[in-house]
Amino acid sequence: MPVILAATAAGQTVRLVDDSATGGANDGTSWPDAYTSLDTALGAASPGDTILVAHGTYVPSVPRDTTDPRSSAFELEPDISVIGGFQGLSAPPGTTPSTAPANPDGSPRLTILSGDRGTSSSSDNCYNVVFASGDSTQSLQSLSRLTVQDGNANGTNGLSPDFDYQTNGGGVYTSRLPGTGGGRLRLDECILKDNYAAEHGGAVFFAGGSNTDSFFGAVQCFVEDNEAGEHGGGFSLERLGALPEHVAAFEDENLGTVNAGSFIMNCTFFDNEAGSASTLLTSAGGGAVWVEDMGPTSTFQMGNNRAAGNVARGHGGAFAFASLFSGPLNVANNTIFGNLVTETDGDDPSAVFFEATATPTAFFRNNIVWGNRGAKSTSDPQTVMNLLELGGTPGVATRVTAEYNDIQTAGSGTYVGTGNIDADPSFVDVVARDFTLADDSPCIDTGLNSGRTYDLADIDGLNGVTELLPLDFRASVSIPRVINIVDMGAFEQ
Repeated sequence: MPVILAATAAGQTVRLVDDSATGGANDGTSWPDAYTSLDTALGAASPGDTILVAHGTYVPSVPRDTTDPRSSAFELEPDISVIGGFQGLSAPPGTTPSTAPANPDGSPRLTILSGDRGTSSSSDNCYNVVFASGDSTQSLQSLSRLTVQDGNANGTNGLSPDFDYQTNGGGVYTSRLPGTGGGRLRLDECILKDNYAAEHGGAVFFAGGSNTDSFFGAVQCFVEDNEAGEHGGGFSLERLGALPEHVAAFEDENLGTVNAGSFIMNCTFFDNEAGSASTLLTSAGGGAVWVEDMGPTSTFQMGNNRAAGNVARGHGGAFAFASLFSGPLNVANNTIFGNLVTETDGDDPSAVFFEATATPTAFFRNNIVWGNRGAKSTSDPQTVMNLLELGGTPGVATRVTAEYNDIQTAGSGTYVGTGNIDADPSFVDVVARDFTLADDSPCIDTGLNSGRTYDLADIDGLNGVTELLPLDFRASVSIPRVINIVDMGAFEQ
């Protein structure tokens, strides 16, 4: 598949890992001689190497702090790629081991990276499953086709919250000191589930070295049942910029001249939670995703994502774009349904929250925001205001351009903005979380074609960084993103 070809094209060493390869040399040069430990492969890898991992469950065993076994994590150095889901040594004789076939019930055979150290309690699980140690060389680190689960960053080690691996990023932790540059991480087709962080980023905590040259990208990931005590139940992202190969500016008719930057594309966020341990409600938001400190010249794009069943105690039951938000932002063709805000200390709750600057560089288009709920306080429940700016007027976007969306407004009238509607989107089956559109949906052919995000993830494999997203959530070439006029939400009818 494209991600593997891209990872191995540079001609660097490909190292193989299979925990069942117990009879060979275990030097990673072939599947019979594969490393049995991912820790060993990572320790042997050099910049530019790719590590292919057979299906199975792998638990880190090399502690960062030799006095604390819970500090064990798979340490991903700069310019290293790890790709899972391979058949490995279990391939039938005479065949080439490749992508692992499905189980008899049709479910995939997974490569699982787990923080569960084997006891009956999660209290001694690893703080982080993956520790991505970014540097100032602007080298990309990538994880593909991996399941990252059971991290438990519930410790305290007295460091600044931005760099405290014991309390941030239970699944994946990446952090760089401000001003040092670097920090670049991409996740492709990963499952991140059942991770916890006492502070930020239950599944992923990313803090770049600056908001101009750091980068985070996630495409076709499934993020479920993660929790953060403060913000970012799924992802907590800080100081976002652009990849070096994307810094060539392109002209956007809405955003002006910008650099292609960080992105979240075609991802699913189900049942994540933020703010359960926070005493400051303004930072207890982003049940699925929390983003802050974006660079002024690099875009952040969120397109074709699903968010449902996420919970935040503070702002943004699903998504929160918070302080120091200065860069161009495009949030388009997302389906945001059934998320919950439990308490906002008197402020209006919101499924999507913007704390924007006075410059209107944020665009919210072609989205469906429906069936979300919230409360101003635990004693004052109300229907959630689906889209809110800090200091703005509910139902009126003054610093965020909200157009061509289906936004439920709890009887207060259609959300102000060109092309917005307030009508039941008519999903096929909300109980089963099938958010495809029924034939009678008012969201069919009612979006804005030019409002789509750019294909920064190269969903169609054509290296089209400056093309508008060509496919819908399913990322199938047989279902183009625009058939006539683009539909609202993540799916094209």
